[in-house]
Amino acid sequence: MMLFRETGMEIKNLDNLLVPIDYQIPKVLNHLGILKYNDNLDNQIKNSIQLPRHSFEEVALRCTAMVATNLICEKFGIPPHMLDDILFKESRKIKEIPHHLTLTTDY
Repeated sequence: MMLFRETGMEIKNLDNLLVPIDYQIPKVLNHLGILKYNDNLDNQIKNSIQLPRHSFEEVALRCTAMVATNLICEKFGIPPHMLDDILFKESRKIKEIPHHLTLTTDY
């Protein structure tokens, strides 16, 4: 969403969009203590083991991140595009922490 605003394109009803769940969002939410990986998933991520596309783990990461970001927006009254900006900036601060790996074009 940040890229759209930087291009000067007009986006109507921006607050109706959800936070886009890319590969960085679960990492940031985990780092902040909002999401907790089980030991197996944590091991896979730390050891750069690829999660198969549409596997239970990959879908669960994306779904729980979506639920978590929606709850944050509701609880704190933050529009999704603002939370996306906040999480994007936070992800740049924690580059040394690995994110999950999935070979996909979904995000």
